[in-house]
Amino acid sequence: MNVFLLAGQSNMQGFGEIADYPVLRDERIFNLATGQAEIAVEPLHHWHEHPYMPEGIGLGLAMPFALEVLKVFPDITIGFVPSAIGGSSLDQWMPGNPHFERAVGLYERAKQQNPEVELAGILWHQGEADAGSAETAQTYGERFMQMVAGFRERFHSPEAPVIAGETCRVPAGEETPYTQWRPVVTAQTQEAVGKLAKAAFVTSEELAGHDGHTHFDTPSIREFGLRYAKAYLQIRKKGSRS
Repeated sequence: MNVFLLAGQSNMQGFGEIADYPVLRDERIFNLATGQAEIAVEPLHHWHEHPYMPEGIGLGLAMPFALEVLKVFPDITIGFVPSAIGGSSLDQWMPGNPHFERAVGLYERAKQQNPEVELAGILWHQGEADAGSAETAQTYGERFMQMVAGFRERFHSPEAPVIAGETCRVPAGEETPYTQWRPVVTAQTQEAVGKLAKAAFVTSEELAGHDGHTHFDTPSIREFGLRYAKAYLQIRKKGSRS
């Protein structure tokens, strides 16, 4: 089973509205949140970790990502280890810190219960919590690389693919203290990804938010999943040539 760690904050958890949208499902896609492999049903994360989660919210990028990958590799199975936590900062995901250790533990438990599990990649979306100050934004890239190195070391997978997505863009003139450093976080992430092997950055250009440019709406988060899949497949394609 090809397993992806879902890490970051609420956009990786999935903050898209559920109403009026079809639920994505495939018997080749599994949720390993409990350790056991269960057919994945949206939402993938358990929202008790996010105190501000409104009713009717929870669609994310993981399911469209998986369905797109399965178009190219129809004979594989895909599993997700959902570990994202809304509102979390990058520092909380550094090696040794709570969110990092929790994610590692969730993956290890899934692997213990499912010996066929193999890490296929890390899907990361975070940055909103670090875009409120110059200090956290300007040091984002270095810390991001330390986190990736930590995950790869703990998972014994030094070249595990990493896909990182851009935060929701804020139109000119609508910046707030909470969002003003997002362009710096974006630039830092792009630069860091460029220094890492088997890593890709995914743009959020033309994707829309539904609550003050913090969370992507459902059509946008699903399109984001397709972009993540395209980036992952490009990494796979390059790897097959080397």
